Parts: sequence; C-alpha cells; structure tokens
Amino acid sequence: MEFVIRREHVYPDGSVVTEQVKVTYTQNWPAYNAAQCAERDLFFPMLADLCGTLCRPYAGKGRPRVPLSDIAYNSVAKIHSGLSARRFDGDVREPRTRA
Repeated sequence: MEFVIRREHVYPDGSVVTEQVKVTYTQNWPAYNAAQCAERDLFFPMLADLCGTLCRPYAGKGRPRVPLSDIAYNSVAKIHSGLSARRFDGDVREPRTRA
C-alpha cells in the first residue's frame, strides 16, 4: 500500500508550488508472521473469556433460553472465520462433540 501527501503553497505573487512526499512504513516480518500463526490459538480463548462475562437472562416459563454468552461467541467467531453460515456450522457443533 502506498500513501502520498500533497501540499500546495500559494505565494503572494500568485505562483503555486506543489510538494509531494511518499510515506512508507517498515514491517517487522518475523513478528507479523508469528502473530498470524498464533492468532487462532490466542483469539478464541480470549473471546470465550470475554463472552463468559455476559450475564444470563432470567429464564421464566417456556423454552430454555440460549445463553447470551453463546450467542455472542458464535456470532463473533463466525464473522472472524470469514466462512458462510453453512460452512461455519461444523465449527459450532465441534466443541460439543469434544466434551
């Protein structure tokens, strides 16, 4: 990705001077690669911990409610995965079969 900063200076005599500066950023590739490799191992436990703090709604009469923490976890995990709902369905059912 390339960023360019352009500035125009207008002088009293009417002349216009345009300056252009190319902005570049360095990348620490070993650290970036390590973060990408560990992302999945770190993200989902942190998400589970965060969603576990959500309070449970009062369960009155009727069908048992799905915990709000489960709804939030699955919603964020689905978006993070980038998969369609059909393809993500297996990931939702997988933790239940491991338990």
